[in-house]
Amino acid sequence: MSSFNIVFSPGYGRYPPQSISDAWLTVLSMLTGAFTYALFIGHASNLIHSLDASRRQYREKWKQVEEYMAYRKLPRPLRSRISDFYEHRFQGKIFNEEEILGELNGPIREMIINYNCRDLVSSVPFFSHADPNFVTAVITRLHYEFFLPDDTIVREGTLGDRMYFIQEGLVEIFMEPKDPDSSSTVITCLSDGSYFGEICLLTRAKRVASVRAISCCSLFSLQSDHFNSVLLEYPLMRLALESVAAERLNKIGKDSTIIQRTSSSNRLAEDGHSLHGQPEEIPDITPDNTLAPPSPHYRKASGEWSPSPAFFHNLSAALKAPAMVHHNKNPSFTAVLNRTNHTLQNIRETPHSPGDGDTSTANRTGGEDTGDASGLSMTR
Repeated sequence: MSSFNIVFSPGYGRYPPQSISDAWLTVLSMLTGAFTYALFIGHASNLIHSLDASRRQYREKWKQVEEYMAYRKLPRPLRSRISDFYEHRFQGKIFNEEEILGELNGPIREMIINYNCRDLVSSVPFFSHADPNFVTAVITRLHYEFFLPDDTIVREGTLGDRMYFIQEGLVEIFMEPKDPDSSSTVITCLSDGSYFGEICLLTRAKRVASVRAISCCSLFSLQSDHFNSVLLEYPLMRLALESVAAERLNKIGKDSTIIQRTSSSNRLAEDGHSLHGQPEEIPDITPDNTLAPPSPHYRKASGEWSPSPAFFHNLSAALKAPAMVHHNKNPSFTAVLNRTNHTLQNIRETPHSPGDGDTSTANRTGGEDTGDASGLSMTR
């Protein structure tokens, strides 16, 4: 009772110690009360801090960033942009997700990644009807990235080492101005569920266009090494990507035959042939284009190289292969196959001279039934 009186002060000093023993007892009571009070405050403080450890780590991290910006004397607009990035990217909390996932076993880690990427998988047509094993192989290799408005995500003419999937946000694809006095040319805009950057990974060439964020964008990137390793296991998905990439190259006026040439080179590499060379620029399509024939699957018509009947026939045969049976309810696949068959039929009905270099192939494929199949997601 005396320790209570001493610490909390009610009646303190009213009854002073009368002897030495009382004085020692009073000192011991004071020490016991002070220790109990400090212990209570310490435990309460630790409890409050442990309730929101991630937010405390964020505040500590932000203090370090502020000190860094002050030390480097960064301009105020740049500091404001860095602040916006941290605010939108981390939203007041910081987790070491890689360390957490690395401590888990494979099945649990896959379940967490599949759950975290469920919105991406449902919004990307390329994933929504693809082989679940292929989807898992891709999303387990994805890396999350965040971009603010007006950030240039991809710059034309640079070497590309990754492709991007848009989980949320809006980006615009544009061509850099060739004349300093002219402005950039916007080709198209992409939003949730789209992807870009696959052309340079398929062709091993430089970026053919620039991509800029219009709004805050949450993206997932796939490194080129992971990209190639996954497509090596799923060659039919490479066909899907090559088809979309060729359409995009044609849309911006670039030579799409490099897709077929690179595909042939990849097959040579898989057969044990070494490939060397620097990344190349994808040439523009011009009226006097005199490119060398890329492969027997291309023919020359009106001074330009275009896919031959053999190309469309092989694509149609690959899409209706037995491995695609489990995709037989995908409307996107049906649309692509029908477009392929329609193009093949038009080529068959259009006569071309033996100088086109593909008459024998057309004769071989002209009477075959292209059949029907469905199921591979190839929509853009």
